[in-house]
Amino acid sequence: MRLDKIGRNTSALHRARRELGLGVAVDTEAWRNQCRPDHVLRRPSFRGLGYDARDVPGGDRFDPDQPLRDRRVAAYAAAHLDAQVLADPTIF
Repeated sequence: MRLDKIGRNTSALHRARRELGLGVAVDTEAWRNQCRPDHVLRRPSFRGLGYDARDVPGGDRFDPDQPLRDRRVAAYAAAHLDAQVLADPTIF
């Protein structure tokens, strides 16, 4: 399930995980961080998830042709996991 849709489906996800024993994974669509900051796919709802590249030290977007520095990798990974934890997934 996409992370931005979790709020609408919280009870179904909790039931799937806790009552039915199903695995729950969250599709964070992190690829959106490769788009320009003003791109429609990086609207405020995406930024509100907590792992928009603008909120991670080092720039406005990720360039897939450039390596990431260790500090930025650590900050981005932490923000990404923090956002997923709120959805109570079983698979990260």
